[in-house]
Amino acid sequence: MGNNRALYFPFGAENATRVYGQSGSFTTNGNGNGATSADSFSIPSGIALTTDGVFISDTFNYRVLFFAGDSTTPTRVYGQTVYTTKFSGVTASKLNTPAGLAVDSAGGLYIADSGNHRVVYYDPGNSTAASRVYGQGGSFTSKLKNWPGGAVNAASLYTPQDVMLAANGALYISDTTNNRVVAYAPGNSSAAYRVWGQDSFTSSGLSSLSEKSLSTPGAVRFNKEGRLFVVDLTIHRVIEQL
Repeated sequence: MGNNRALYFPFGAENATRVYGQSGSFTTNGNGNGATSADSFSIPSGIALTTDGVFISDTFNYRVLFFAGDSTTPTRVYGQTVYTTKFSGVTASKLNTPAGLAVDSAGGLYIADSGNHRVVYYDPGNSTAASRVYGQGGSFTSKLKNWPGGAVNAASLYTPQDVMLAANGALYISDTTNNRVVAYAPGNSSAAYRVWGQDSFTSSGLSSLSEKSLSTPGAVRFNKEGRLFVVDLTIHRVIEQL
């Protein structure tokens, strides 16, 4: 993040052999000297690997970039019309401080669009507009911290930071400022069916520190047995959830 780059380390190697975001240089640390370009990053904070490349969330350039194969030059941009712009916005084709990423088996992309309080899904291929939205009641043009009208419920999000797909296709979202993780059934973006960190879908606070509570959860991941692990940021721990 702070070096404004992503590095690739071959298996077992101590030194990186590939750098994304610094025009191939391992000794620079700039966002294109202030200019946004195909070779620049500004606080990258999410990454997702696919069989044909890598997606990187370029958070403060308000975009996600796709790099094909081993190339360090992007071939696709989400959230901007060209590589030299950095405008945030609330539409099906705009992003605001994107964070965590996940790719489904078909190659479709989920983005935790944190500043817009939503998760958006892009169909596989070169689509420049999201086809599905989580957290805004189906609207691509609203950015309510909770939907509707600020209420915390099964369909609302508040600065989500990460996304992860379960083996069955369910989408897990780290709903950070609501101090919870929620799960949506495969293909269903209308409302979550399960919540961790809260006693109900309508609560969002940290009542007490326990094995069930979460406080500003960050990354969510599954192990090979399918068990859920959550980075519980404010409490300074990683917790395993059933």
